Amino acid sequence: MGFEELVQNLSLANVCRGELEADFQRHYPEVIAALKAGQTGSITIKLDFQRKDEGQMIWINYSMSKSLPKVKKVHYAQMTSDFQLKTEAPPKKKESNLSLFPGKQPVNE
Repeated sequence: MGFEELVQNLSLANVCRGELEADFQRHYPEVIAALKAGQTGSITIKLDFQRKDEGQMIWINYSMSKSLPKVKKVHYAQMTSDFQLKTEAPPKKKESNLSLFPGKQPVNE
């Protein structure tokens, strides 16, 4: 196999000897798995090209970051005439009788 057969035009598949593609293949299933209906995730790929001197060599660096869906909730409140916000009180927690001995009822004296 000659040198010409080992040289290819640059593509995303051969950046850093295929490591960019491998990283993408590893990260995108994590983003997809985290999505619920209506949510958005993303993968950002950044390529930096640097020419260090007047020669023909170009250094290529890449970075990849993923953004998983953020937890978002909506709450409504009513504004009063004095610019205070009024909203529902949180639900009360049910009280329970805890026992150190499961299955036995507490004795009332």
